[in-house]
Amino acid sequence: MEKTLRQIFIENLRFYRQKKGLSQLELAVEIEKSPNYINGIENNSTFPSVETIEQIAKVLDVSAKQLFDEQGCPENAIQFDKNKFVDDVTNQLYTRLKTDIRRAMEDVLGK
Repeated sequence: MEKTLRQIFIENLRFYRQKKGLSQLELAVEIEKSPNYINGIENNSTFPSVETIEQIAKVLDVSAKQLFDEQGCPENAIQFDKNKFVDDVTNQLYTRLKTDIRRAMEDVLGK
């Protein structure tokens, strides 16, 4: 069964939001919407206006067209540029873990 345009949008939104390292709340705040707005979109209970889609795309550093691109679905995007994806995820993990590692070392060494 083919995916609908709406399903493709939801999958791409979730994928690019997570790739950017944003929570649903953080993205909602960035586009000046209520805290549950992105959750509503990702759970298929609401759909954004064209203007909001453009705002979301800008925050995610993608074109609005990419959010509707069937080739942008997570499986295809990962296959398309696997090395970049691995580098991006590695950098995000390093950034998040660096602070935790620093705290643990300070605790062991007594600051």
